[in-house]
Amino acid sequence: MVGKGKIKDAIKIFKLNVELFPNAFNPHDSLGAAYLKDGNKELALINYKKSVELNPENTGGIKAMASNERDQE
Repeated sequence: MVGKGKIKDAIKIFKLNVELFPNAFNPHDSLGAAYLKDGNKELALINYKKSVELNPENTGGIKAMASNERDQE
């Protein structure tokens, strides 16, 4: 869904997923990716940070955070 230009729909679904599974890292990671694709780097970073907090071994989230932080410098 994220890759097919339906980013707003994807964000709605990922937000619901975060509400249903607040302690799972993957919904936060997916929401972060969707926000990043939508151009909202601030919300992307918040969600990537939460995903890494929940799963410190989430290398995808760690890389996305590092890349996002570099872009903001």
